[in-house]
Amino acid sequence: MPTQDKQETVSIELLHLGRDISDDDATQEAKKRGYRLATPREVLTLGAKHPDLQRQFPIIAAPAGRGVLYLDEVAAERELCVAYIGSDWSDYCRFAVVREPVGDVYTVRVYCADSLEQMIGDGNYDFVHQDINAENFPIVGQGKQMVNVELWHPNKYFSNGDKVEAELEKSKPGYRFATLPELLALGAAQPELQRQFPIAAMGSIWPHAGYRYFAFLSRDDVKRFLDLYSFGSGFTGHWRFAVVRDP
Repeated sequence: MPTQDKQETVSIELLHLGRDISDDDATQEAKKRGYRLATPREVLTLGAKHPDLQRQFPIIAAPAGRGVLYLDEVAAERELCVAYIGSDWSDYCRFAVVREPVGDVYTVRVYCADSLEQMIGDGNYDFVHQDINAENFPIVGQGKQMVNVELWHPNKYFSNGDKVEAELEKSKPGYRFATLPELLALGAAQPELQRQFPIAAMGSIWPHAGYRYFAFLSRDDVKRFLDLYSFGSGFTGHWRFAVVRDP
């Protein structure tokens, strides 16, 4: 069931697990089958494009924030509902799921004609560093581009960004670091990725007060962040670096 928003077309399937299950167990079961639970935004788009689906069965989205959004029918009326995280769901429910990409490469659509503010807004971040703005990170390029963004995981410690850059040149020749617009397109299209690990876009640098800063995606227990990090700081093996193969 394709649904489309400004970032990309997403194919949503309705997973019927056939038993009573919690949302956490459903998340794990979907992962075993190569899926992720659809985001609330994706489920809302599904409900708008296919309004009668929820009359057949409740449709559950991925847990987000403090609740779980789901579509249901109550007294012959279509309703948008929220349940507590950790709720149990009957075997009658369907979980909206999206097939995970094979590997760590994600095709995203970058709208260079959009303002940086609009690109950031598309990601619905809970926190955005105040210095991530068009003055510090001017947009380069124009028009609409399809870009394959890879999450490079060297899985080792680096004392600074120069060491990361040298390792990229050595281990992945022909690749460059993703720019901020490419990172924002990835964050909007795949909002749950940054809950797994920090994702750096070292292709857009802001020099300030003798330091070099770049944007990265991260999170705490609940919220999604678009923040700044210093090129001269260290990187643990948990980091992923958004990279793009040059044509």
